[in-house]
Amino acid sequence: MKHPFVRLTAALTAAFVSCPAFAADPPKPLPPAPAIAPNPPVLPTAPGTVLLSLEDRVTAAALCTTAGERFAFVQAVFVQVPHDFAETAGLIVDPKKPARRWALSKREAKLLSSLLLADKRCNVLSRPQLSLTDDQTGFFQIGQNYEVLGPLTVTEEKGEKVVKGKVTYQPAGITMRMTPKIAADASSMIVKAEIQYSCVTGKPVAVPTVKADGTRSDEPLTLASYVHLNNGDVTTAIESHALETNLHIVSGETVVIGGIMLRGQETQVEMQVGGVKLRGKDVNAKPDELLLIVQGVTGLGTKK
Repeated sequence: MKHPFVRLTAALTAAFVSCPAFAADPPKPLPPAPAIAPNPPVLPTAPGTVLLSLEDRVTAAALCTTAGERFAFVQAVFVQVPHDFAETAGLIVDPKKPARRWALSKREAKLLSSLLLADKRCNVLSRPQLSLTDDQTGFFQIGQNYEVLGPLTVTEEKGEKVVKGKVTYQPAGITMRMTPKIAADASSMIVKAEIQYSCVTGKPVAVPTVKADGTRSDEPLTLASYVHLNNGDVTTAIESHALETNLHIVSGETVVIGGIMLRGQETQVEMQVGGVKLRGKDVNAKPDELLLIVQGVTGLGTKK
């Protein structure tokens, strides 16, 4: 049984809608909105996407850039791939000439993207995008700063040995600087690329010491009776790879750079010999490779 209040409300609503005195006037059209220069559309960042299209942003960016001024969008994709990926993907045609720099067409770039997605061993480390004008330097950094202990100094103060050490911070991760030199007709550009990849090796190194007489020794100094830093006489080891090159990129095309070989991974393994279980470390003798995939789009501003 329905509540009487519900029936009364429904009846009043029906009477109000059917009453001619309250008939609604036809809606009037709204005045057109003023034209506003669109912002560059947001690129998709869905999981599984490796290479993103930049061409859709050129038209919108041109409306926001002063007429005649040259601009560029640069996207760099850092991918960790197996040591044989470049050959199996068809990037290396002649194994006797293993070039580590390739210029790809749009179709080839799509094929490379599909191969990267299909190979579960590939790992996208970072995907920065830079919006630059002609001869402007863009900077990108991702990672973490680690404490690194410098040389230790042993001095005599009031008849006692004093150990002093300076701690600095070094980044471990990816650092990138790119400076485009765009052609007058904005059809292409030459990009000066400075890339550095650093990682913590996981193996501490001995800290050299400078004795009171000024002599340097690479023998680790036992600091148990003086100060406790990290493990006493060791500090973090950071391995760095640096690359500086010039890239000629035609607008809309892709350039791939390789050649940075990453340290092999150590894994714990177990095996039985004569019924005895043995444990050890298996070091991958064939390290992974770091590929840098660079896409660039150039254009001229139209804003008055």
